[in-house]
Amino acid sequence: MAAARRLLLLGPRRLRQLQRPSRLPLLRERQQHPRVHLPQRLHPFLRRGPLLPRNPQLQADHQPRRPRPSPAVEAEEATVPPDIRHPSLRPRPFLPLPAGSLQQLELGANAFSGAIPPSLGDLARLTDLNMFGNQLTGPIPASLFSKLPIGSLATLVLSANKLTGTIPRSFADVAFTALYLQHNSLNGDASFLFGKSKPLSQIDLASNRLAFDLSRTEFPLNMNVMDISNNKIYGSIPSQITELPNLSFIDVSYNRLCGKIPSGGNVNFSSQSYVHNKCLCGAPLQPCK
Repeated sequence: MAAARRLLLLGPRRLRQLQRPSRLPLLRERQQHPRVHLPQRLHPFLRRGPLLPRNPQLQADHQPRRPRPSPAVEAEEATVPPDIRHPSLRPRPFLPLPAGSLQQLELGANAFSGAIPPSLGDLARLTDLNMFGNQLTGPIPASLFSKLPIGSLATLVLSANKLTGTIPRSFADVAFTALYLQHNSLNGDASFLFGKSKPLSQIDLASNRLAFDLSRTEFPLNMNVMDISNNKIYGSIPSQITELPNLSFIDVSYNRLCGKIPSGGNVNFSSQSYVHNKCLCGAPLQPCK
């Protein structure tokens, strides 16, 4: 009776307020999970989201589809060797890369590993191959440039990898204009890369384990840059090096060379080009005894 009497004294308005659900739990929930304020122009996208059906099969039907290549492009794509075929390198309808006419392949400064695919030699018109700065291992395939037409000039860049083995003897028949094989672990002979009548103008074989007699080597007349430092090359520097009209840089340091350094012509380099050999002498090093 006392409780009923107190309710009557409160009046109908106060009774309605007491009958309403408490907002305290809602306030506490908002404090625990505060609302994140985002830019107003992003709200519609965040609220609505993609208007796709919940059925996965129907969602797949709503995804944009890549147009199917034409039969001609598919035929060209089939000629790409399977061991170098990759979705990112396959021909696309708007940019076909027919293997029969591929002349340049730039794959440098990536993270490719494993061996160089021998089937790259099947690309009959490939003249420029650049794969420097990767993690390639194993030997250099002898098939590279093997199908290149006679007289075609070639450029090969395989520097800064982990290649091992010898340089293929078949490279003696390739008309290289530039050859970069530095910073690998190649060994054996490399003298066959040189030749007086060859078009080679730039060659870098530094930081390998090559060993051959330099004194029996004839340098190409067009040679402009030669770096064979940090190897196991022996013999002496041929005097023919003074007959190279375009020579601008040589480095034979850190080898096992002996004898007098030729002088004359464009041979006028600092001692850094000759230091740390077995017994090289003459200007710019110590005089010969």
